[in-house]
Order: sequence, then C-alpha cells, then structure tokens
Amino acid sequence: ATHRYAAIRLLRGDDPFDSMREVWQQINVPPVTIALVYTPWALLPIDVAQAGWGILHISAIIGATVLVARTFFGSRIPPDLLAVMIVLIFSLYEPWRDTIWLGQPNGFIYLFLSIGLVMAMRNRWFLAGVCIAVSLVFKPVASWVALYVILTRRWSAMVGGAVAGIGMIVVTLPLAGVNWWWVWITRKMG
Repeated sequence: ATHRYAAIRLLRGDDPFDSMREVWQQINVPPVTIALVYTPWALLPIDVAQAGWGILHISAIIGATVLVARTFFGSRIPPDLLAVMIVLIFSLYEPWRDTIWLGQPNGFIYLFLSIGLVMAMRNRWFLAGVCIAVSLVFKPVASWVALYVILTRRWSAMVGGAVAGIGMIVVTLPLAGVNWWWVWITRKMG
C-alpha cells in the first residue's frame, strides 16, 4: 500500500518519497522501482490491484520453484510429488507465507533470479545479467549476485545488466523525472 501510494504521488507529479513525513514512514526505493513495479498497480482500483498482485506473485513463486526443480532434477521428480512439495513449502515455510501476506515482491525477485540461473547454466550470460538487473529493480537484496558476476568477470553478464539497468532508467525518466532521481541519490539512497 505504501508503494502504491508513492506511485500515485509520482503520477500526480508529487514527491513520491513523501519527504515531509517522518523518515521511517517514507519509502526508500529508487524512482525506477516506483515507475516500473508499482505505477501499473496504482492505475487500477485497489481491490483489483491487490488481487492481481497476489495472483501474479504466487504464480511467480510457483513458476520459479518448478523451473529450479526441473533444471536441477529433470524429470526425476514426478509432477504430483513436485506439486505436493510446493504446497508444503508455501504453507509451512514462514518467510514465504510472510512474503505473500505482506505483499513483498520476493517472488518476482526469485523468478528473475531463477531464470538468470538457468541462463547462466546454459552459458547465456548476457541474458543472465539482464535477469539480475530486473531482479534488482524489485529490491536490491540480490546485489550479492551482481557482486559474484563482477568478481568472476562475467563481462557479458555485466553488459547485459548494464544495458537492462540503463534501459529501465531511460524508459522511466519521462515519469520519474530527473528531479526525483536527484532526491533519491542525494537524500534517500544512503
């Protein structure tokens, strides 16, 4: 809800960080995240947005889990057993339950990192870098993956990540504007 509110403020041309509020009540995501991730949901009625987010989020978690399981275990896991495992994981593993209940974007991060992992395993490092960059738009929690790419000198992954990152920033500039980037860089990022 707080990120949706920031997106509504951004659409109106107002300060998306709501800098006049107490610092712990402000959001701390870059303008590209507000514009790409939350603005589409701000254009919908709240009930539709929440239902859509929830359905897509759970689908992303399930899709990523199936992708990872199939990539590492192939067809050794029968589909019925995989379905039971997924239901158990989601119903018993508290971090996933909290992610779903609190509306966190972790499932989307998991999906893009899973696709990136598959791309890396297929030696498609440029696409792996693109996936890492997209996952970072949701939350910088996966920054350690970018660090791995840098330390292992996966140049094509770095180029893919840079192209995707710069592309997403450029695409969102008309909405996010330079001013809100400046506010984020000088006051929020640290």
